[in-house]
Amino acid sequence: TLDDVLLATRRSIELVGSLDAVIHPPTEDANADATTVTSEPALPPEPRSGGECVLVVEDEDLVRSAICGPLRRAGMVVLEARNGEEGLDLFRERRDKLGAVITDLVMPRLPGGELVRIVREEAPTLPLVVMSGYRTDPALRDALEQPMTHFLAKPFSPAQLHAAVEAALASTHGDARTE
Repeated sequence: TLDDVLLATRRSIELVGSLDAVIHPPTEDANADATTVTSEPALPPEPRSGGECVLVVEDEDLVRSAICGPLRRAGMVVLEARNGEEGLDLFRERRDKLGAVITDLVMPRLPGGELVRIVREEAPTLPLVVMSGYRTDPALRDALEQPMTHFLAKPFSPAQLHAAVEAALASTHGDARTE
């Protein structure tokens, strides 16, 4: 079962100290584009000198940990939120320090699509990265219609995560929707 897999993975994390793949539910559409896992380095490129601050909003503890670890190793300051409401509170408290917001789309309390809408209203130029394993979700389409919003399809490797965050941080103006 998925619970057994998560428990085994959690034990592996305790033994090894890192997670190189993000566990997520299957996509709604079995024929949707599948991400091919390739052999990539477990660590992202050398740490950045800027120490950018990013907010990660993800309700699954294991997945959030798998996202935050590589970003920290890349030299970023990472704030963590367990749901959309926490994410919105942290965003409002720290918006002047944030370089980007990385959010899951499907979450309890305040969905990621609504978080994207509110963040975009309050900080029009702050880059956003929306993560989802559900490519056909209408909320994803709506979120990606927002300017400076990037998409990262689950599952992803640490290198793909790093590339998406770097692209978001590098975007300074205009419409930067990417995959």
